Amino acid sequence: MENRESIIADLRKLGVHINQILIYRPTDQQLKEIRDGLLRLNKKAGIPQI
Repeated sequence: MENRESIIADLRKLGVHINQILIYRPTDQQLKEIRDGLLRLNKKAGIPQI
């Protein structure tokens, strides 16, 4: 299982303003779902992956 820091690092690479998400105190699973969802959207849009 991935750790929280690596998921946050991936989100930062995707251009996410991480403090605007962390204020809601998401679980590790929720952060992973956010990252995976953004990667799927980027893939559909043809944006290069991290």
